[in-house]
Amino acid sequence: MRQGRANGFITLTVSLVVSLVLAGISLYAAKVLLLEKRISANEQNYALAMALAESGLDAAAVLWSYDALDCDETKSWTIADGALVDHTGVETQRIDAKLSCTPPNSDTIPLIEVSYLDGGSKAKAFVAASFLLSPHGEGDPPPLSAAGFVDVQGAFRVGANPNGGGEGVPVSIWSGNDIDMSNANGKTCGAEEFARDRCASNPYSEKGNEGDDLAQSDPGFPEDLLLYFMGVPIEQWELLKTTGIIPSDHILADCSTLDAGSSGVFMVEGDCDVNGIGTAAAPVVLFVRDGNLKINGNDESYGFFFSLETSESGVAQLQANGTATVYGALMANHNNVKISSGNFGVTWDAEVSEAIASPPFPVLTMVPGSWRDFRVE
Repeated sequence: MRQGRANGFITLTVSLVVSLVLAGISLYAAKVLLLEKRISANEQNYALAMALAESGLDAAAVLWSYDALDCDETKSWTIADGALVDHTGVETQRIDAKLSCTPPNSDTIPLIEVSYLDGGSKAKAFVAASFLLSPHGEGDPPPLSAAGFVDVQGAFRVGANPNGGGEGVPVSIWSGNDIDMSNANGKTCGAEEFARDRCASNPYSEKGNEGDDLAQSDPGFPEDLLLYFMGVPIEQWELLKTTGIIPSDHILADCSTLDAGSSGVFMVEGDCDVNGIGTAAAPVVLFVRDGNLKINGNDESYGFFFSLETSESGVAQLQANGTATVYGALMANHNNVKISSGNFGVTWDAEVSEAIASPPFPVLTMVPGSWRDFRVE
């Protein structure tokens, strides 16, 4: 009898212990399941927060490219029906984007910082990146822009940008140094007079009469012409290649393969003889890096032609002669700019400028290595 009671007590005790163990396991499993659900929900909320922050980054970059986001301005959005709309202060999902044009430790390349906050889940995310827009829209350049001394000879013709110095202020030649026309028999005039071959009868400037269209020794001339035109500092000129602004198959050793059928952004790493490149509807933006950009012959070329000096060797040159005509602009970030013999002409052209302001120009790109998901104080 006592033995039976003892066995029953042992059985009851074991059953209770087993029940407690099973209950503990069940409680632990429930806690683990709840924790996993919370982790999964947090991961989903964070992934959504990052996706929305990234969408804000892209939206802010596009706004900046269209001059709809100013330096040091903050733009705020919320989400409505899957789209970004202006934040009114009552929505639970908020995206804030700030553009810094001169951020610390980033030279002069614009930086966009974006933060996201979900008022319900309290999920947060932060992303930042630098962007380039090339050409980046500081206005159409004058027909001839040079950082250094401009030596003008021969019977050249220049058709001024009618708004090169502001609304209704024509500029033919823009220089950070002097413009010497004492040995020239050329004329500058309005773009319309140029097109009608009336420069001689209606000049802005000529030998012995330098008009206001010659913006020489301008204190406002940019210290970095490449930065002014392309948004890329000269010290980081290689970004033109590494960001895809200039496609890899458009980086050439010379200009021999370029003709009237060429269009887009190109770089020649060497000498270039320009002979009939591009059209008004499909022009080029051509960089000749540390070489001789020479325009001669009797051809017409369309686009912006940039003589780019990236080294201190001083080997870059820009020479124009013959009876060739450039519709667009010539630019040089150095000295050694010479317009010599012949009846060479360069003129601002509305169709060329409009084409270069449209796809495939300009190119909006993120600077490689600039993306981050943490703040820098």
